[in-house]
Amino acid sequence: MPPIRSTKETPMAVDKTLDEDHAIAEIAERLKKQFPQTSPQAVDEVVGQVRASFVTAKVRSFVPVLIEKAAKSRLTVAR
Repeated sequence: MPPIRSTKETPMAVDKTLDEDHAIAEIAERLKKQFPQTSPQAVDEVVGQVRASFVTAKVRSFVPVLIEKAAKSRLTVAR
Protein backbone atom coordinates (compact mmCIF):
# COMPACT_ATOMS: atom_id res chain seq x y z
CA MET A 1 0.00 0.00 0.00
CA PRO A 2 1.48 3.40 -0.96
CA PRO A 3 2.04 6.02 1.75
CA ILE A 4 -0.62 8.64 2.32
CA ARG A 5 0.29 11.74 0.36
CA SER A 6 -2.72 13.86 1.16
CA THR A 7 -2.25 17.45 2.29
CA LYS A 8 -4.93 16.86 4.92
CA GLU A 9 -3.68 15.90 8.34
CA THR A 10 -4.26 12.32 9.37
CA PRO A 11 -5.38 11.54 12.93
CA MET A 12 -1.87 10.27 13.62
CA ALA A 13 -0.34 13.54 12.43
CA VAL A 14 -2.67 15.49 14.70
CA ASP A 15 -1.64 13.30 17.66
CA LYS A 16 2.03 13.95 16.91
CA THR A 17 1.39 17.69 16.72
CA LEU A 18 -0.35 17.60 20.10
CA ASP A 19 2.54 15.57 21.54
CA GLU A 20 5.01 18.11 20.20
CA ASP A 21 2.97 21.01 21.59
CA HIS A 22 2.88 19.31 24.99
CA ALA A 23 6.63 18.62 24.93
CA ILE A 24 7.40 22.23 24.05
CA ALA A 25 5.13 23.50 26.82
CA GLU A 26 7.04 21.28 29.27
CA ILE A 27 10.33 22.62 27.91
CA ALA A 28 9.18 26.19 28.48
CA GLU A 29 8.23 25.37 32.08
CA ARG A 30 11.62 23.69 32.70
CA LEU A 31 13.46 26.68 31.26
CA LYS A 32 11.46 29.08 33.43
CA LYS A 33 12.67 27.15 36.48
CA GLN A 34 16.26 27.04 35.21
CA PHE A 35 16.28 30.77 34.44
CA PRO A 36 14.27 32.38 37.26
CA GLN A 37 15.98 35.74 36.68
CA THR A 38 14.42 35.84 33.20
CA SER A 39 10.76 36.77 32.99
CA PRO A 40 8.39 33.94 32.04
CA GLN A 41 7.25 36.00 29.06
CA ALA A 42 10.84 36.33 27.82
CA VAL A 43 11.34 32.56 28.10
CA ASP A 44 8.12 31.95 26.16
CA GLU A 45 9.26 34.43 23.53
CA VAL A 46 12.65 32.72 23.10
CA VAL A 47 11.03 29.28 22.91
CA GLY A 48 8.55 30.62 20.34
CA GLN A 49 11.31 32.16 18.23
CA VAL A 50 13.35 28.97 18.28
CA ARG A 51 10.28 26.89 17.50
CA ALA A 52 9.53 29.09 14.50
CA SER A 53 12.97 28.30 13.10
CA PHE A 54 12.00 24.61 12.98
CA VAL A 55 8.58 25.07 11.39
CA THR A 56 9.72 23.63 8.06
CA ALA A 57 11.61 20.67 9.52
CA LYS A 58 10.43 17.55 7.77
CA VAL A 59 11.64 15.13 10.44
CA ARG A 60 9.88 16.16 13.66
CA SER A 61 11.16 13.48 16.04
CA PHE A 62 13.94 15.54 17.60
CA VAL A 63 12.48 19.02 17.20
CA PRO A 64 11.57 19.44 20.89
CA VAL A 65 15.10 18.42 21.95
CA LEU A 66 16.62 20.83 19.46
CA ILE A 67 14.30 23.62 20.57
CA GLU A 68 15.27 23.10 24.21
CA LYS A 69 18.98 23.11 23.41
CA ALA A 70 18.80 26.26 21.27
CA ALA A 71 16.52 28.11 23.71
CA LYS A 72 18.77 27.21 26.65
CA SER A 73 21.77 28.47 24.71
CA ARG A 74 20.06 31.80 23.93
CA LEU A 75 18.92 32.23 27.52
CA THR A 76 22.41 31.46 28.83
CA VAL A 77 23.99 34.06 26.53
CA ALA A 78 21.37 36.62 27.61
CA ARG A 79 22.39 36.29 31.29
